Amino acid sequence: YICTTNGTWTALDMKTGRVRWSFEGGILFRAFDQPLLAPGILCSGDWTSAIFALDPANGQLLWQTRGPIPVPLGAGNVIGSPVLLDRVIYVRASEDGRVYALSRDTGEGLGHLETYSYEPLARHNLVTAGGLLIVPVGDHELYAFGPPVLSPERIGLNGETMK
Repeated sequence: YICTTNGTWTALDMKTGRVRWSFEGGILFRAFDQPLLAPGILCSGDWTSAIFALDPANGQLLWQTRGPIPVPLGAGNVIGSPVLLDRVIYVRASEDGRVYALSRDTGEGLGHLETYSYEPLARHNLVTAGGLLIVPVGDHELYAFGPPVLSPERIGLNGETMK
């Protein structure tokens, strides 16, 4: 899957290199990080806080948010790659440091997680592992959420639980 700077998404056949489909979404569909690719969904966000999902089989738009919903206006752009855990997509906003949760099926905003620190976020991607949502929040800190995701535990790099 390839995204151009004008927001055109293209799926190429891995064997032949031929175009399988192309979706011209425009500026709201530009992606600057790797998209989320999971069975039945190709999802990304951009610098306007817009988040969208395409069907990876045919390129049809499944849903989109246009910012400020669910990421509020002023929260900044979507940074890093979205991640999927338990049918919920998580994205990070650059200005407020929050992690926003969206329905995988509809894009509906489900709430947000506070991380209390958002510097420097640009190089820290969200990760899922062992049923946890792992959120790096600085050079020496991680948050691990779950299960359920809404019960945070702050973990230091040495593995000790911190209050």
